[in-house]
Amino acid sequence: MTWKPRRPRVSDRRGQHRWTPRIGLSCVVLLVASGLVLLGVTSRARPTAGSTVWGLAGGYSRVSLADAYRRGVRAVLVEASWAAAEPSRGHFDQAYLGKLAAQVSRYRSMGFQVALNYGLMNAPGWLMALPGARYVNQYGTAYTAGPLLDLVFDTSLRSFAQAYTDVILRLLGPLVYMVRVGGGYDGELAYPPPARGEPPNQFWAYGPAARKTAPEPGWRPCSRGLPGRARTFLTWYLTSLVDYQQWQIRSVRSVYAGQIAVLYPSVGFTTAEEQQALSDSLCGHTAAEQTGAFARGWGHAQQVSALSGPGLVVYGTWADNPVAIDQLGRLAAARHLPLAGENAGFNGAAAMNRAVQEARAWHLTSFFWIRAPQAYCGCNGLATIEEYQHDIAG
Repeated sequence: MTWKPRRPRVSDRRGQHRWTPRIGLSCVVLLVASGLVLLGVTSRARPTAGSTVWGLAGGYSRVSLADAYRRGVRAVLVEASWAAAEPSRGHFDQAYLGKLAAQVSRYRSMGFQVALNYGLMNAPGWLMALPGARYVNQYGTAYTAGPLLDLVFDTSLRSFAQAYTDVILRLLGPLVYMVRVGGGYDGELAYPPPARGEPPNQFWAYGPAARKTAPEPGWRPCSRGLPGRARTFLTWYLTSLVDYQQWQIRSVRSVYAGQIAVLYPSVGFTTAEEQQALSDSLCGHTAAEQTGAFARGWGHAQQVSALSGPGLVVYGTWADNPVAIDQLGRLAAARHLPLAGENAGFNGAAAMNRAVQEARAWHLTSFFWIRAPQAYCGCNGLATIEEYQHDIAG
């Protein structure tokens, strides 16, 4: 299948190509470390565990996987597309599914463990065309930058997702060691990002289904009025995303017995940041709001605290940032859950070394260096496969 690179977004807190901080990294570490006290997770020590499975995420069209294996890579990622698998309602493309199964089997025959993105974030066009299928923000604008189905608020659409999940995981589940869930932009647990050039403080809770369940259906961010309305709205908005997380886990677990990794982006906001934003009625003026932390739903403390059951993995997608992975590591340790992760992408050798060091320090069960072609291109100052080999061998 064709692997599509993530598009860098300045409003995203995941990396230097995704977030432009206004203060130095040392200051960020101090601020977030202070925030972790408010999250109640500083008392947990870093866990001890077995060795890390070192992975390399695709695409692999211009990559020698045999060479990667010789260099110590032991896991690869296969990405499926719901749109490609079910081009029309109830019709599953057996040729496409057969190619996926053959791809997984080929990687396994080379000695790799295989992780799977099963593709909820790439919904079919026939489904996206249904009334109310798209997220809508407080300005009445639908999200059209990608095929993200509003599975958070429109629970009637989840039966379509479950049917696809059943098909893809009954086929590939027995062949993969990890299924990655999140179901949002980039496959992570989050609401959509704003369109490029638009303000980051866009809340995607104003579609038909969302309005039916909203505790304050007429309230908009930055609206003044009765005290507490902003808090009521935000609590419902964030809890709805937690419900979506829990549904995804139940959906996958109904047909798959292996590891389920929940993908958490960026850095979760702290209690202090939340209080500051609420005191201004979510107007978007605070630093955390400017990154999209609340509108995107980066409430990691609440999300991780809801995880329960065997085989669940907390998965951070910014492992080259010690602040991000340390925050998730402490949250995972508090729940006695394993931790895995990947880098943000478009990284040089220093970021690679930092990410691998964090993976070792936190005993990540799996670590993926994403964008395999970058590791093999020898271009633009990007980290190389030789540097990855050196770091993971150490």
